[in-house]
Amino acid sequence: MITELPPSGAACTDAERRAAVALHDDLRTDGHEAWLETVWVRPQDDWSRGLHALLAVIASLLSPSEPIAGAALAGIVLLSLGLETAGLPGLLRLLFFRRATQLVLVEADDPDAVALWIVARTDVPRRGTLANRLRGRIAAALVPGPGAWLMLAVAVVAATAGARIAGVDDSALGIVQFIPTVALVLVVAAALDTAAGPRAAPDGALAAARQLHAELVSHPPRHVSAALVLAGARPHGLRAHLRRERPDPAATVILELRATADDDVPPVLVSRHGQLRRAAEAAGVPFAGGAGPSRRLPSATLAGSSAELLDAALAVTDELDAQLGEAENV
Repeated sequence: MITELPPSGAACTDAERRAAVALHDDLRTDGHEAWLETVWVRPQDDWSRGLHALLAVIASLLSPSEPIAGAALAGIVLLSLGLETAGLPGLLRLLFFRRATQLVLVEADDPDAVALWIVARTDVPRRGTLANRLRGRIAAALVPGPGAWLMLAVAVVAATAGARIAGVDDSALGIVQFIPTVALVLVVAAALDTAAGPRAAPDGALAAARQLHAELVSHPPRHVSAALVLAGARPHGLRAHLRRERPDPAATVILELRATADDDVPPVLVSRHGQLRRAAEAAGVPFAGGAGPSRRLPSATLAGSSAELLDAALAVTDELDAQLGEAENV
């Protein structure tokens, strides 16, 4: 029986940890072999993004008079962003303190089936101001993603600084450098706005994840066995758990549920994995290209209205189970 969800809070806070303990106890009451896992992470995403962009702006301002210093600083920022894009702690993120978060875990029952990790966040992000909602819509529209565009802006700054070192005409470089510098200033402002903004109300993804897990446990598919991963400090808590456990990519699929702020947004599956996208297509769920929660494992994020998440997730799971059965019979 799924009770009312406990109140949660920001990543790595006492409120988030109390919510994890309450979820653990509730799952135990329902008869699941749940346990808690503590991991240490650096969850300061907004501050890290703002610091990277600020240093890139400084590099851009330095490069006309000190091109070597500007190029070196921009190169460091670019390297740090590249590490973060790869899912590793960037050089600048190492300046922040590590903090503890907790995961609530329930293992898959059938060791011979493919483990479907149903993932949802337990922390509540900062969101809710008009500027943040506008930023979120812009970020969602960017292809291949805001992180890639941020790296591109820093790369242009580094390239113009390098060109100045090589003796290229400074006036032409100033025009090329202007647009990414303005974009970086906007990134700094957006990061500060988000870091200081109000907390969003807890979304329905956590409840949908528990309902999906309960449904798949009570009516188990033939080739998929449901596991539950309720992780704090998204995405860092899940990444730390994956680094610790190193699950088999041939026997593990990750399906992350995320509820959007708008209740009228139909669920969309975001993944680069071909089989998951085929399952979404067969289930009638729209899909889009993009990185799932894991780059090493088959993974996808199903994002949309909380009212429709459960039905969409069940449909995708059914189609995935059918595809696994067909592959087994070939």
